[in-house]
Amino acid sequence: MQSYFKDSNWGKIHMKCAICYRERRLTKHHLIPVSRHKNKKTQKRHSKDALKSVIEICRECHNQLHATISEKDMDETYNSFTMLINHPEISKFTEWIRKHQPAGKVSVKSNRNKRSR
Repeated sequence: MQSYFKDSNWGKIHMKCAICYRERRLTKHHLIPVSRHKNKKTQKRHSKDALKSVIEICRECHNQLHATISEKDMDETYNSFTMLINHPEISKFTEWIRKHQPAGKVSVKSNRNKRSR
């Protein structure tokens, strides 16, 4: 079960990010990108339940995932939580971001070398 706290400034509930474990407002990340759901190969490769699978992560981790891994690669290779966190660049980012305070803002630069297969 995730822990949470109430932010006195905004009155919003914060929970721990599934990737970096920082207490932040979370976003939902589809393990298989929604933009790929109509693709015939994607539909054959994954069950309907798998297409609906999401993880709750902070905005910084979410931005890093999309800056690092193409949607095609997320569909074909990095379509599980375990595969995502074991991606070399994501695990390096995770180690780095865990050192930052929850209130700290982090800029994420797009990976210009990101390629789809």
